Amino acid sequence: MRAVTAHSTDWAGAGHTVSFGQFAVGGDKVPEPEPAQAVGRSAEAVESDDTVRVGGDGFRYTFGKTARPGACGPPRPRTSTSSI
Repeated sequence: MRAVTAHSTDWAGAGHTVSFGQFAVGGDKVPEPEPAQAVGRSAEAVESDDTVRVGGDGFRYTFGKTARPGACGPPRPRTSTSSI
């Protein structure tokens, strides 16, 4: 199964693969993935008026709630990454 962009955007052309996956067909049930194993570390999410920051041991992601000024098309979330 693939999910692709229907139209060209400023970051990808039409038909760009956004996501893909495979699964077994037939039978009564699709096998479920194994649960993730906890490694003793936790993550934290902090929300402000215009961002959501998720971070933990060795990582931090900041998601903007609005599109950047001057962007064309409908608003979409922004993301940035940084290493701690």
